[in-house]
Amino acid sequence: ATLEPFILYDLLEKLDTDLSIIKPEYTALFIGLNDDIVLPYSTFSEFKQNMTILINKIRSQGSIPILCTYPRLNGSGIASQMNSWVRNYTGLPYVDFHLATS
Repeated sequence: ATLEPFILYDLLEKLDTDLSIIKPEYTALFIGLNDDIVLPYSTFSEFKQNMTILINKIRSQGSIPILCTYPRLNGSGIASQMNSWVRNYTGLPYVDFHLATS
């Protein structure tokens, strides 16, 4: 684990190696929060693009992605868009942390 804030781009570079070693049946994606708070210039379009790449990489390694919504927070304003996208992404299970913390 790292104490530095990871962003989606960092995970894109690291994921293939980690998945090939660990070979998880499920991979929870509770990510994107740093992109909204640490890097408030990230856009919703960038989030969707990077998440789609991550989801495809996870599936290609034989793991089932589980998406997670953001908990209730004050970010740059794209958190609600990200949560909506996670809830409506067709065919993937998700954990609704926003609902649980509201």
